[in-house]
Amino acid sequence: MIWAVGELEVGIHARTEDGIGYIFAQKGDRYQVVSMERAEEREYSADELMPWLPAVGERVVEASDDDLEANIGVIVQAGERTSVVKWEGYVTPQTWLNTNLEPACD
Repeated sequence: MIWAVGELEVGIHARTEDGIGYIFAQKGDRYQVVSMERAEEREYSADELMPWLPAVGERVVEASDDDLEANIGVIVQAGERTSVVKWEGYVTPQTWLNTNLEPACD
């Protein structure tokens, strides 16, 4: 599957034809990606990756929150720059910058 190439770089999450992964290394236009769904690493070319943006129904956490008990939210509305998140334990959904969100590990 080929998507338009965005701003790919080491340290971001990306969508692949297999799901969501985390880019942890780059060599030229090849990227090493660890899967968020499976405990495996795989190499992708740049045209096989698309920077991750939240999608409706996806579970997310606050970016860079290393707390293992991090609050998990569900995307109820997704946009290019911001998304509306319904966080566990909160009554009202909140608008968050996508740059402040990461996919939740299952």
